[in-house]
Amino acid sequence: MAELATIARPYAEAMFKASSGADLRISNRSARDFYLVVPERISARTAAAAAQVAASGPGSAERLAALATFFRDRRLVYAQDDLPGGIDPVDTFLFEKRRGYCEFFAAAYVTLARLAGLPARLVGGYYGGEYNALGGYYLVTDDTAHVWVEVLTDEGLWQRVDPSQWASNAGTVLGTARLAGLGHDFGLKVMMHCCGGFFPLIPAMIEAGIDALQALQPDARDMAPARLKAAFGGRIVFNGSIDTHNWLIEGTPELARARTRETLAVMMPGGGYIASPSHDYLLPETKVENVFAFYETVREFGKY
Repeated sequence: MAELATIARPYAEAMFKASSGADLRISNRSARDFYLVVPERISARTAAAAAQVAASGPGSAERLAALATFFRDRRLVYAQDDLPGGIDPVDTFLFEKRRGYCEFFAAAYVTLARLAGLPARLVGGYYGGEYNALGGYYLVTDDTAHVWVEVLTDEGLWQRVDPSQWASNAGTVLGTARLAGLGHDFGLKVMMHCCGGFFPLIPAMIEAGIDALQALQPDARDMAPARLKAAFGGRIVFNGSIDTHNWLIEGTPELARARTRETLAVMMPGGGYIASPSHDYLLPETKVENVFAFYETVREFGKY
């Protein structure tokens, strides 16, 4: 990651002066030029993308808007595995793997911004925290460590930009990862309750560190046990899939036993399954005899 390290090195030698409102402005041209330095190795694809950004308009506002559009259009994925590497990780991140965590998003953004004539720098810190009202403090844990960008505008002010926000799965991963990380910091497993057909979101939940999914509804779209097991078995724990909306209510004990055994046969192999109703609780109209049939079948056939 030599190229990333080149971009991320400290910028202590740059000179600033404070203005009213605590904004920091660059005090001379040489300091401004420092924030336009790019790695020696720039791929043709990266250079072409930066040229397109530069051609969007002469001002920083137009170029910042063009950068945002570029990152959205790339459909990049925020991920912790299968990461870019090689001699040019920025190029690999943007045009091949299209996946990475905040350092990749920020380093790629800074590279493009500088090539497009926008002075830019990396900023490291933390992505929020959890407020403890009783103690009157914020709990900030290692899993919230984050890297973002500041870009120098035409007005001479540093504008904060977090390019990770444009990841196609940002809405799921960034907030969920913080919660999962908090649980893991205390040595706990994290299980998320979800209803309905959320199959397309499961990869992002796995990447965010969620350990288990609860109250799976087999009659929802794409949530059949066999489909879930084939796609995500071994990567996350499944809790649910015993249908409390249909056959556990309307069926017979014989049907309840048969369907429970079918579910166990699909979900149990290789581990990672907790036999449970597809709802937080058994609905009042559920037949008691079907509940006993379900329970006895799990007790007999559901042991690892």
